[in-house]
Amino acid sequence: VQNASAMLARTGLLFHRQVADYAYDENWKRMFTVGINYISRENWISDGKYYSSSTTMAALDMTLGLIGDMLDTMYEKMGVGLAAPQVGILKRIVVIDTTGEDPYVLINPRIVESSGEQTGQEGCLSVPGKCGVVTRPNYVKAVALNEDMEPIEVEGTELLARAICHELDHLDGHLYVEKVEGELQNMEAEDDEE
Repeated sequence: VQNASAMLARTGLLFHRQVADYAYDENWKRMFTVGINYISRENWISDGKYYSSSTTMAALDMTLGLIGDMLDTMYEKMGVGLAAPQVGILKRIVVIDTTGEDPYVLINPRIVESSGEQTGQEGCLSVPGKCGVVTRPNYVKAVALNEDMEPIEVEGTELLARAICHELDHLDGHLYVEKVEGELQNMEAEDDEE
């Protein structure tokens, strides 16, 4: 019987550096999706190895718990997005909510299309109290799995496009400060000027 970490690693959810190059291979995605779909019906994963129901369900529960905690943290800190690496979890998971009503959960996301350009202020929960001017695409289309492990497509413009790009940068170990045009500014100073 495999432990939860081994199960997550096999399904592509654990250790973003290890699976980043492989998570988007069509065979890997198929294996990942098939493996997750089979958990609720059988104790077999797509490679034919046996896993106990309690172990695989515990792994899924841990992932769903993480997603819930990430959403809570994002709302508590009044952010519009949060990536798992920001909270010390090396999984390719992001949550985004630019409207306050309908959050996106993106597992193993990748941008498949972008166009246009927008330049504006950007901040980050990982760099509290600071902001800077960053240029990003004005339109973005991303593909991912949702919290039910179903393939989804998310298209966004303006703030949603900016949030998708920003959060996916975190999954590859990058912060917006690497893209800032000019100097970082104190958010308090920005508020005082308005």
